[in-house]
This record gives sequence, C-alpha cells and structure tokens, in this order.
Amino acid sequence: MHLSGGQTSYFYRMIKKRGFDKIIREFILSRKILIGMSAGAIIMGKSTRIATLLENDIVENDKGLCLFDFEIFPHYTEEKESIITEYIYEYPDNMVYGLPNDALIHLKEKKMRLLDDISIYHSKVFNI
Repeated sequence: MHLSGGQTSYFYRMIKKRGFDKIIREFILSRKILIGMSAGAIIMGKSTRIATLLENDIVENDKGLCLFDFEIFPHYTEEKESIITEYIYEYPDNMVYGLPNDALIHLKEKKMRLLDDISIYHSKVFNI
C-alpha cells in the first residue's frame, strides 16, 4: 500500500472520513508493506502538526494515525534545522525525524533501520 503526498490535513481528513484508517491498520497487522511519502509519511506518525511547517496549512486535528511514536519531516534539508528546533522547543514531548528526499525509515517487527542521512530532533538533545 502506498500513501502518497499532497495536502496533509485534507489527506488525513479523507482517510478518517472514509474509514480507511481501519483498513490501513488491518493491512499492517497482516504484515504487508506500507509506504508513506511526504504527507503520507506525516500522517503515519503520532501527530500531523509538523505539516504546518511545510505547507502553511492549518491542521484542524493534529493527531496522526499513531503507527509509530514520532513525527516525520519530509523533504528535509539542513536549512530546515532551525524551524524544527523551534518546533521541538514548542512541543518538547515530540521526536522528529528529518528525512531528505532520498532517505527512508524501515520498520519491521518493532525494529527500525534508518537508511541514509536522517536527522533526529528531540527535546532531550537540547536539554529542555
């Protein structure tokens, strides 16, 4: 299954409205492959709030699908570091993985592999 990009809040709202979130969970439980790109990756995390940094989008409900306990910041470049750091100061309980366009996170059976140069932001790193 492939969750594509687009406007994060609209994409998430349509998934919930159509009950597709339940289908996604059943799909994962059957041990099939789920791929999320851009907005599709954002909605898989615990919150979609990070999309406001990318899209100038107002996120009505910031809860994600909670398939993992962190947030994805897609299209990451080092120029984005300061806005992610500010975000972490504002939401210190959140962990953000900054993924450049050619990076990926592979989750399988409670194991995680980071492939390529991924930046991880968390309040404990900044002693908040």
